[in-house]
Amino acid sequence: MTNPKLTRIRFKSRSGIKKKRKTHPDQQSKQRIPSEEPRQVHPYPRADVEQTCCEEKEAFRSSMEDAATCREAALYWEGVYGFPIHCHMDMDVEEVMEELWVRLHPEVLVERIREERKNREDREDRKDREDREDREREKREKRNVVGVRDSSEEEDYREAWREYLDKWARHSVEDDYIPCWPVIRQSMPVRAHDVEAFMRHAPRLKVERVRWHPDRMQRYFRGRLDEETTKQVTAVFQVVDSLFQEQRVS
Repeated sequence: MTNPKLTRIRFKSRSGIKKKRKTHPDQQSKQRIPSEEPRQVHPYPRADVEQTCCEEKEAFRSSMEDAATCREAALYWEGVYGFPIHCHMDMDVEEVMEELWVRLHPEVLVERIREERKNREDREDRKDREDREDREREKREKRNVVGVRDSSEEEDYREAWREYLDKWARHSVEDDYIPCWPVIRQSMPVRAHDVEAFMRHAPRLKVERVRWHPDRMQRYFRGRLDEETTKQVTAVFQVVDSLFQEQRVS
């Protein structure tokens, strides 16, 4: 005879409300949400980074020394780094590592060359600008000096022409057989370039051309001019006539 199967009978509460299960205090503490998150720690602290850099330098230095002492090691490390590091033993480790880094990042080298070219062009442009400004300043200073000198010379020639015309107006053939020479000072020798400079300030060049014609000058002095004076008069007339013809063409 078999035993009847036992079944578990559940009784409902009188209020019909399902009761919540109680939890153990330890379980409540595990489920509690903390009010503040713990402070995050940087994955790569500065001290660790510096230590890593030092370790990399030491490892690279060891590789260079190994490659310098053994041909097989030199070939091995050349295959690892892509260039013969044993050929740079006269350089500092950091310089060789920088060169290696540039080889692995050619775009950085291109950018560096571009910046160096731009800096060089900027320096050249700045120097050209400074030189141009210096030249312009020198030109202004020279113009100022020339302007002052020209103004002074202009006044000297005006005064000389007043004296020149006044002497011709008061000249007497009976008293003097020497012409009033067309130079800025009567004590100066009668030279072609001095006569030209003086005649370029002439108020009426045509009158002077007539005055210094050799034939008229001989008539004015009644044929008493000596040979040397006649030669000087002829030379003055040639300068005045040349200026007159130049003035007519212009």
